[in-house]
Amino acid sequence: MNKFKFIFYLIFLSSFSLSAQVNSYSPYSSFGLGHLYGAGNISNISMGGLGTSITNLYSINHLNPASYQYLSQTAFEIGVMSSFLKLSQESLEQKNFISGLTGLSFGFPLSDKIGFSMGLIPYTNVGYNVENTIHSNIEDVGLVNYRYMGSGGVNKFLFGFGGKIIDDTFDTDISIGANFNYFFGPLNRTTQIHTDNSLVEFKEINSINLRDFNFDFGLVIAHRLKDYVINLGISASPEAKIKSSKTLFQHTYIMSGQFETLLDTIAYVNNDQGNVIMPFSCAGGLSLASNQNWLIGFDYHYTNWENYHLFEES
Repeated sequence: MNKFKFIFYLIFLSSFSLSAQVNSYSPYSSFGLGHLYGAGNISNISMGGLGTSITNLYSINHLNPASYQYLSQTAFEIGVMSSFLKLSQESLEQKNFISGLTGLSFGFPLSDKIGFSMGLIPYTNVGYNVENTIHSNIEDVGLVNYRYMGSGGVNKFLFGFGGKIIDDTFDTDISIGANFNYFFGPLNRTTQIHTDNSLVEFKEINSINLRDFNFDFGLVIAHRLKDYVINLGISASPEAKIKSSKTLFQHTYIMSGQFETLLDTIAYVNNDQGNVIMPFSCAGGLSLASNQNWLIGFDYHYTNWENYHLFEES
């Protein structure tokens, strides 16, 4: 019991670490929910994100909850990933080093046919700082400087079950499972505008905070052929409305040293309630393994992003 308490407290404390870490320096994270993180745990990442049909006795696979029933013993996983990024445009160049947690997972078998898992993983990351300067067509305005900044991201705490419903019938096992996910985290975006011929600057701070549940489910069909195992995996997550709140602050100001002197408030919205529409998504995978000596497989993922909305007022 003390071991379970320790793991629970570790996952709880890691939620603050995931919220604070910077996992992206990409201008593409300015779109939508940010840079999507969908590769699973370290085992999935090492296989290029493969996981929908993967089962393992010792490793946790959150990409398909039906795989939990294959756990033969208690498993605890923590992952850290580092990346070197190089961005360039014409004569400009920027290099960044990023390192952070890829997730924290814990799972164990409840019986020989049922497995349980819980975990904390990043879902999206936002991190960018882009500047753009243009010549205004308005006389006496001069150069107009735009600066776009973003930070934050959405994390996912999940717990799920997987169970075997058909056991060794015609050398075939069928398992099903479900994950219950709690999404939380802020998406912070800031826009600053100023000109060379004016001391007055404009700033917009837009923050959306997500906190709500959804679920996904999975199916694994495993068929044995002598020394080989063929796995077919399917997972899906229905469209969901994730409750969220929005804060918007637009104002003009003058810089006094390193401090801002507020001139005028243009718009202010505090804690406006709404929804982020998570679109329907599904995945299918097929793999062939030879007595754990080698494995080959492929995954196909589909998400209906046409139905996605970042903030829809209640």
